[in-house]
Amino acid sequence: MSFDGAAAKPGTLVCVVGPSGAGKDTLIQEARRHFGDKPRFVFPERLISRSSQIGERHRQLERTSAQRSQYLLSWEAHGDLYAIASDAMAQLQAGRVVVVNVSRTAITDAHSAWPRLAVIHVIAPEDVLRARLLARGREDGDAVARRLARVAVLDVPEDIPLVTIDNGGNLAEAAAAFVGALEELDA
Repeated sequence: MSFDGAAAKPGTLVCVVGPSGAGKDTLIQEARRHFGDKPRFVFPERLISRSSQIGERHRQLERTSAQRSQYLLSWEAHGDLYAIASDAMAQLQAGRVVVVNVSRTAITDAHSAWPRLAVIHVIAPEDVLRARLLARGREDGDAVARRLARVAVLDVPEDIPLVTIDNGGNLAEAAAAFVGALEELDA
């Protein structure tokens, strides 16, 4: 999973993907704490058109003023618009490891936006996903069941590093694996 590096390492865009409720934002938060004083690792907040601040850290995105050219990445999912601000490009150009939570459907666009890409796929068993989705309270039981019934395809080109992390059990173990994967990307 390591990249050959020269004296000045190019930046790496790390797309964290997986089903809703897998704990992607929790692992990103744990890594943000771990790397807090290391400027090489950057964790930009997503912009989301959803008005509620329940759940992950994000900045409000006004759907009416959204222009996709303003963003490094943007995509629609579950009736909301999501984006990563274009200032993340400057971080990549400065050689940093930029870690973002994106939809699995945005991997191709991410690879087009920045070819030095890696994907961390966070998974958890369905019963854990169901419990987490119900606990966050944004959807009723029927909506959660529909979300879990969706078939999501993970299409990652063979030349892109892919790491799968099971976050269905011990958070400390999953967080350590997540941090370890990010450190290896920086090796």
